[in-house]
Amino acid sequence: MKIIITEEQLINITETITNGNVKCDKCKWEWSLKDGRKDKYICHKCGHDNKPVKDDTAKFIKCRECKKFFTQTIHKKKKSLPICPHCGAHH
Repeated sequence: MKIIITEEQLINITETITNGNVKCDKCKWEWSLKDGRKDKYICHKCGHDNKPVKDDTAKFIKCRECKKFFTQTIHKKKKSLPICPHCGAHH
């Protein structure tokens, strides 16, 4: 079974790399990628591995009503009805 999450929630649970800076998921320490040398994704403060994880399984649907993104659940190889969890619109 899959859980419906919003695009905003997905961003919060994936590795954060912005403008060449890495932010540790565990302790929130931030450093530049160019300063990391060989182990540029390992946090030098807590030792957590922040290597980016690519997830191609998350497919987002944009709601026609509220324009927010959401995912569709799959249970026993059957897709659920695409209902926006934000506004309740059916797609």
